[in-house]
Amino acid sequence: TIYGDLHLAKSHLLAHLEDLSGDSAIKVLRIFLNSERLYFDLAKKNLEHDVEILKSAHGRYCVLSSPPWVKWQSYLMFLEQNYDAELLDEDDLDYTDQVAQFVRVMVSDLSLAVDCSDLEVYSPTSESPWDKINRVISPSEGRIIRQLIVNDRSFYLPDVNMIFLSRYSINHC
Repeated sequence: TIYGDLHLAKSHLLAHLEDLSGDSAIKVLRIFLNSERLYFDLAKKNLEHDVEILKSAHGRYCVLSSPPWVKWQSYLMFLEQNYDAELLDEDDLDYTDQVAQFVRVMVSDLSLAVDCSDLEVYSPTSESPWDKINRVISPSEGRIIRQLIVNDRSFYLPDVNMIFLSRYSINHC
């Protein structure tokens, strides 16, 4: 069973399992994901890039697969998309600048040269980019693109410098 962090606390899911089983010695393995506190504890020791799995007492582990700001940024994007959207016109919710900044950081780290000046970012709620796409792709490529969209996939089309994000999250960016 997979649950959020707070559900794994002793007073929540574990207490409920003990009540159901009638056994306080029930064996439970708890795997936490990306604990901010543990990440920053490792960062103080300059080990945040060296340690991926931490083991604690009583069958508790933590997998550190991404830094905390990835979760924070994804949450902000979620809030913008779901709560701030009612304050904006639908066309005002544009992540092109944000995605372009992510691209700039990546290409800088990789020592690449990429021009983001004409980058466009689309999502399922965007106006249709098909007019622009259809000018540069073949019908078979169009079928592949439609399949990617149907399967909730994000993708990049270099011929039109366009990114389609199936969801606004850091992972999809």
